[in-house]
Amino acid sequence: MYKIRDLKKLPQLLDTIESFIEQLDKCLVWYNNERIKQPLGGMSIVEHRKMINFAP
Repeated sequence: MYKIRDLKKLPQLLDTIESFIEQLDKCLVWYNNERIKQPLGGMSIVEHRKMINFAP
């Protein structure tokens, strides 16, 4: 667990966490919506789920 010992570094740490979360979100959107899978016939996961009527 990361402990903050110097409160002056808190804004920088929060900016880093927010930046990480933004990058992770972008990666997950790409992974689910844009990345194609050969076992799914060259479709993305979302496209395949829509095709088989499994999309939420």
